[in-house]
Amino acid sequence: KPRFQQKCSTQTALALSQEYTKRVQNFLKDWVPGLLWGPEQIKEDLDKRDIGYAGEEVGKVEKLSKVQILPSLPPQGRGGSVRLVDWVSASTRRLLEDPRLSEVEDLGQEIPRLQGRVHIAPGEQLGVASLLVERGICGWYPESEVFRFRGTAVKNGMFGVVKPGKSINGLETLRVIMNLIPSNSLHSIIPGAVHRLPTIAQWTSICLGEGEKIEVSQADITSAFYLFELPTAWHRRLAFNIDCLGSELGEGFQEDVKYTLCAKVLPMGWNSAVGVMEEAAENLLRDIGLPERQSINRVQLLPAGFVEKMSQEDVEGSPFWHIYLDNYASGQRVRGEVECSLGGELHTKAEEGWNARGILTAPQKSVHRATVTTELGAYVQGERGWIGVDPNRLEKTLKLSIDASMTAGAVGLSEKVSNRGRDFLYYAENEEAQGVRIPVLLISLFDGIGGAARSYNVAGARPALYVSIEIHKASKRVVSRRWPEAVSFEDVKKVGPEQIREWIARAGDIKAIHVWGGFPCKDLSGAKAGRLNLQGEHSSLFYQMKRIWKEVQRAAPGLET
Repeated sequence: KPRFQQKCSTQTALALSQEYTKRVQNFLKDWVPGLLWGPEQIKEDLDKRDIGYAGEEVGKVEKLSKVQILPSLPPQGRGGSVRLVDWVSASTRRLLEDPRLSEVEDLGQEIPRLQGRVHIAPGEQLGVASLLVERGICGWYPESEVFRFRGTAVKNGMFGVVKPGKSINGLETLRVIMNLIPSNSLHSIIPGAVHRLPTIAQWTSICLGEGEKIEVSQADITSAFYLFELPTAWHRRLAFNIDCLGSELGEGFQEDVKYTLCAKVLPMGWNSAVGVMEEAAENLLRDIGLPERQSINRVQLLPAGFVEKMSQEDVEGSPFWHIYLDNYASGQRVRGEVECSLGGELHTKAEEGWNARGILTAPQKSVHRATVTTELGAYVQGERGWIGVDPNRLEKTLKLSIDASMTAGAVGLSEKVSNRGRDFLYYAENEEAQGVRIPVLLISLFDGIGGAARSYNVAGARPALYVSIEIHKASKRVVSRRWPEAVSFEDVKKVGPEQIREWIARAGDIKAIHVWGGFPCKDLSGAKAGRLNLQGEHSSLFYQMKRIWKEVQRAAPGLET
């Protein structure tokens, strides 16, 4: 891509754009033959999509009908058939069983409308609602029991989006989207394992040796979120703007009582759904017996089979796997032709384990030991050692937009590890150096370069979660490189009950919270003329320590602090 020193003419820009388009098309044809779309297919695809406020692609809102949503729902008897609380940590379970712990305090803040809009085709409301109840996704509760805020019943919206490639009797299949903006605005997020979600960028660290290739196996949980039953206490807090009299609902309902439809399962539109689902999915696979050290996530070192040159024997014994919500993938470096691989065996073990625990899988999405596939939006060509953007997405992006950037990118090459890097690797790979995990949440105020965390390491201990609160950017960089798993927070003044509850939940099963801090002494120094001591701009932050200490005690009454 050339750099322009000055603006070029419209004709020149058009000619350049056409030339780039031609080059990209030729490249894509060589990469994946038969891929390119024509104008008609592009128009048809765009007619079904909108662009959100953040620039993301979203499906157009469709009105729900019973016949169109039926194929996207779990089979009868399977919705809510798995108890969610059985597959999460004790801290997450506590928040799931008592929604009051997540409820935001009413401080007079501005909130969105508390009654969302439901998009259902005329005459279909009772049919759609009854189908959701029949499949175990929703239930009817007296309207008087629905969660209220400032005296108003909180009722959410619902609509449909087209499920690509699916149709029934000529009608496009719709996925039910639960618009939970009202409920989300009134409850803080239960973090679960959202911080552990893997990224496909981690796969770019794979180091292939001569004659090696990557084999990938994949599996998918069917109707994943719908399978997990929420504790009853949450049902009335996830109500929808759909009401019916008991006389319309039939036997078992009081005729003159108004009932409201409420979610009974983990709804995808809930602000806590992603983190909680990821935690449940990880714990399921651990229970099945997949090796933790071979998993890919954001908070631990990549498996050795990723980044090291290995002997044939080591390669065959080093599979890897990840789970991204309902999407599972495992893989392995393979040298030559082999009859079986541990990566493929992990895939089989995961699917069999899911089925034994009542988790539905999608046979049509099962892939076993493929060398060409798409994973988390990336195109993986295992034979050639390629990984990059999914060609379908790349083509659409290139055809629908022109990159107007006037600056070029850059590529960095590292040829050796520095002394600091060797020190990091020693501690990262040496479990004894990391210390024994202790059930403690460490909150370090004015953390600097991590002296608090370092003291635990020297003592042979490693806190369950390390929260580093520091505003100095250079110090933050030191901490992020030495303790990449640390939670970074910038301003002690902004630490509140919501953040503290999130850290407690993220720490998992802990018995104590340790709060450290060394507040700035600039205003206490005898060398400073006219110093204001604890009333000074910097040293007055001492009182933030006192405030946060009290907030921690209120947030964790059952823990040692």
